[in-house]
Amino acid sequence: MNFNNFFTEGQNEKQAESLLKKVGKEKLFDTFLSITEPYKNNEFGKNNKHLSQLIKFHLEDNINLDIIKSYYDRFMNHTKLRAKKFEFKNFKDFEQLVDSTPSDVSKPQQKTNSSSNEDVVYEDNNIKVFLGNTKNKCITYGKGQQYGFCVSRSDGSNLFNSYRLLQEATFYFVYFKNEEAKNNIAKEELIVIHAYPYDKYQINYATENRDYEKTKEKLISEFPVLEVPFNQDVFKRIPLTDKERIMKELENINYILEINNVDEQLLWIELGKRIRDNEWEQITSVEPVLAKYIEVGAYDIPDSIIINNPKFKKRYEQKLAQRFDIKVENGRWGGITKDELYTAVQLGKTIKYEKISEALARDILKGKDVPQEFIQSFIKDPKLAYYYASEVLKGQNVPPEAIQSFIKNPQYAYRYARGVLKGQNVPPEFIQSFSQDPELAYYYAKDVLKWKDVPQEFIQSISQHPKLAYAYASDVLNGKDVPQEFIQSIIQDPGRAYDYASEVLKWKDVPQEFIQSIIKDPYYAYAYASEVLKWKDVPQEVIDSIKISYTIPPNLININESFRTKLKTIFKL
Repeated sequence: MNFNNFFTEGQNEKQAESLLKKVGKEKLFDTFLSITEPYKNNEFGKNNKHLSQLIKFHLEDNINLDIIKSYYDRFMNHTKLRAKKFEFKNFKDFEQLVDSTPSDVSKPQQKTNSSSNEDVVYEDNNIKVFLGNTKNKCITYGKGQQYGFCVSRSDGSNLFNSYRLLQEATFYFVYFKNEEAKNNIAKEELIVIHAYPYDKYQINYATENRDYEKTKEKLISEFPVLEVPFNQDVFKRIPLTDKERIMKELENINYILEINNVDEQLLWIELGKRIRDNEWEQITSVEPVLAKYIEVGAYDIPDSIIINNPKFKKRYEQKLAQRFDIKVENGRWGGITKDELYTAVQLGKTIKYEKISEALARDILKGKDVPQEFIQSFIKDPKLAYYYASEVLKGQNVPPEAIQSFIKNPQYAYRYARGVLKGQNVPPEFIQSFSQDPELAYYYAKDVLKWKDVPQEFIQSISQHPKLAYAYASDVLNGKDVPQEFIQSIIQDPGRAYDYASEVLKWKDVPQEFIQSIIKDPYYAYAYASEVLKWKDVPQEVIDSIKISYTIPPNLININESFRTKLKTIFKL
């Protein structure tokens, strides 16, 4: 059945539900709703407008629901991705877009020194191979978020279970010990080899976040150091364990109440499944289920369940705080919940991340009812104090301690005076902060003050910067009555001295100090000799300046080889 009319951004929930009813899968509606619901109040996922497109991925492309959820979470928690129009021909296009887009922030490296000897399945002088036969091991050996391997992510987007259970993949992490062992083109530090049934293989490169199908022969051709371990059958597919076979059967179950055995319920939770609020009261063995649910990092436990099971409260709060840290580290600002934020603050965490203010303002608290302890936590950091004052409070009722925190930074003082205060009633301490920076002083005088009533300290600051001194003398003063301190600044830069003599003085009555400045640079000495003097009566000092370029290696002087060749022809050197 073709449902193309439904697969556009903005279809409402009733239309999406109707789509599922047409194929007899209306029971899945709640599952899809749980995928989009966290972003319902976000401007990019407003009113669950992506529902029908996600349903298409499942019905037409036959994509597992957990995989859809993990990619959708990554899409919605990425600053640039979530602003894109959510319309894709198929899941492959969606997957490639998400995988090929770098994360918002750089990822911290994770050490691999916690490995056990039994995980090292091969080692020689060139490579060391680790077996990743559990999700945690894949996270360790793949260095978490550093390379973006889908089986190594340390958050909810990890796809180890999907690849392992549905496709029976076995993962091998190959570290190269020296440059000779690496591929001469990619210069990989690490690759991941997936071994599948029927001698099929895939490879992930550390430098490219995509899967490629490769035969054994192609892998050896690309990385000759793999020939010996392949011949020793190192990269073999390991069959599913009994536990994994049970988990595979549980994969298609969406409700915990459909499972009667407690042990199987725990395995179901291990798969990353979510328990709905209305199911908790009907679970017979709450304590082991709750313990496992907290262990895997679940965040959506009703308050009533925690209140009725107080011994889990501290453990749950610690997990919320850990999720907060992971989301911040991974740039997932939009995915931070109020509970995670409040818990992190209550546990006394120091907020060190610049973009948390953006999350606070736009995606979490909307700038309202911000806990005082949270403010006190981040307000000591000038960056966070600035973002809080400008992005959250919009310059209204800003605490004095926030201003005192960021005003010491000229950049933030300038941006606040210009962007928030719009140059109106700017306190003197702001002016004093950024007036010492020539560039900030210049652009504030130019763009905000329009060169009217410019404070004297701005003029003094601008005069210290040769390029800006030239711009002020030529564009503002039009070469008239230029103060001596500006002239002295301009001649510190041969290029600006040349421009001033050419554009302002038109080479009339050029002071000798300008000529002396110009000929200090072989390039401008050449321009002066050829364009101004036309190679007539060129002073010896100018010729000497041009010739000196031949005695200095190209990498130490700002002259290219074509220029040298031209000079060589002129002077017959």
